[in-house]
Amino acid sequence: MKKVYIFLLTALLGLVLSCEKAGKPADEQPPHEIKKRTSRLLIRGTEEPVSVNPNLSQTPTGIVVNSFLNEGLTKIGKDGMLVPGLAERWEVSSDGKVWTFYLRDNLKWSNGDIITANDFRFSWINVLNPSTKAEYVDFLYIIKGAEEYSRHKGKLADVGIKAVNNKTLEITLTRPAMYFPLLLAHPVFFPVSERFYLGSKEDFGTRPETITSSGPYTLREWNTGNNLLMVKNPYYWDKGNIKPEEIEIKIISDPRKAMNAFNSGEVDIVNLEQELYQEYKDDPRLQKYPNGRIFYVSFNVKDKIFENPKIRKAVELSIDKKELTDIVLEGSGQPADRLIPSIIPGFEDEENDEEDENSEKSYGYAPNRAKKLYKEVLKELKTERLPIIKLLIKEDYADRKIADYLKTKLKENLDMDIEIVTNDKDSYVLRLCDEKPIYADPMGYLKIFKTEYKDNYGFYSNPEYDKLVDKVNIEMHNQERIKFAEEAEKILMKDMPAVFLFFQEREIMVNPRVKNIYFISFGMKYYVLEAEMTE
Repeated sequence: MKKVYIFLLTALLGLVLSCEKAGKPADEQPPHEIKKRTSRLLIRGTEEPVSVNPNLSQTPTGIVVNSFLNEGLTKIGKDGMLVPGLAERWEVSSDGKVWTFYLRDNLKWSNGDIITANDFRFSWINVLNPSTKAEYVDFLYIIKGAEEYSRHKGKLADVGIKAVNNKTLEITLTRPAMYFPLLLAHPVFFPVSERFYLGSKEDFGTRPETITSSGPYTLREWNTGNNLLMVKNPYYWDKGNIKPEEIEIKIISDPRKAMNAFNSGEVDIVNLEQELYQEYKDDPRLQKYPNGRIFYVSFNVKDKIFENPKIRKAVELSIDKKELTDIVLEGSGQPADRLIPSIIPGFEDEENDEEDENSEKSYGYAPNRAKKLYKEVLKELKTERLPIIKLLIKEDYADRKIADYLKTKLKENLDMDIEIVTNDKDSYVLRLCDEKPIYADPMGYLKIFKTEYKDNYGFYSNPEYDKLVDKVNIEMHNQERIKFAEEAEKILMKDMPAVFLFFQEREIMVNPRVKNIYFISFGMKYYVLEAEMTE
């Protein structure tokens, strides 16, 4: 299968919107109205941002806005690959720990001030300050001395962030990490102007006059509960290649109201929520792309029942993952038979012959084999029936549909009784989980099952697996990293600490008037810098 990083959303010429917006046709509208429509891209935001301070990055809409207002040392291009951002180039030491980034010439903030390496240092130190309460502060813990300083256990002088001069930033890591430049594309690593920040203090990023931008746009209006309007930044280093003059984020929390706004032409881009997917799944305005998120069922491997890998395998073989994605989720998502998806470079799908249910390497639906393994487990436990098994889920529409399906299949194939719970204070042995790394690298997935990982909900631990993941972390040659990652995956497939269900796809509704929009699996959600709008 050809690897996919993005889907190019081509214009669907001649398509008529299902519900035209009331008003004069375009050729009868005043010239200024036509110009406004053809130069402004309209995007739905799901919630009101708390702030557009990149140090905080608290909400999905806030992160999207930040990706337009600011830029980091690196960024993700329209093809989903890493490209230089405010840094024109970088280099790494032979031991993989010291990274040096060289800023572009004549970089300026949207107020005309010069962007310096010290702005990056100031911003990152501010993220590490406990009083900032940065949601993604742990992303910086890969930097030498960062975690210790953030937890009041170390000195600022020992943090490995050094502004060598105005244009050179030197970062020392705790260990080699070849994915570090990918990490820097996240908003928490964006710079803030030290001078401007200190002048705004606690108001920084809460309204247009208290934010200055390093990216392609600057914030002109913020009408609470309604919209945020961004206009092109005249000081952005690559302003000549930015097409949309304006981007407007309209805050519409209700999915149905968002679709009504889309159908009436009030917004151009809307995330299609799962509860509306059936209604719009055949709409030609619908576009899909893989977003890198994996859904899986985690077993508590310390439980006296699920410590046995046989029952974990029996559960997996009882679940028809294709039925789950094609029927239950109505064509949304791709079945998973591994942890690392094919959109990660080096992990592209290979053409394999179909495996029957008796295959020793079957990760698909095999109910007969599942029943056989289950009977063996019952015999080993010296019981004819298991107690009710509790499955913990998040209380939302998609998770509930998935959980109901799992409950049905486990009853049908294993006669296992499942109780679905939504309060993590309840004791449970199964948990429906999902994970989306922020960067396109195998480490984003492999870390989930490391012994010390904070979200290793099933308490899985395998020293051999941990060693292989550490090798992926420190290895500087990509082919070797891929080999170690594949070996680690094989251990997971054997130990079966989780059932990998499916890789999520993101469904987006796009107005046919918009051309040259790219959606990216990792990093900036929307690549709209080349977008063109017509009437």
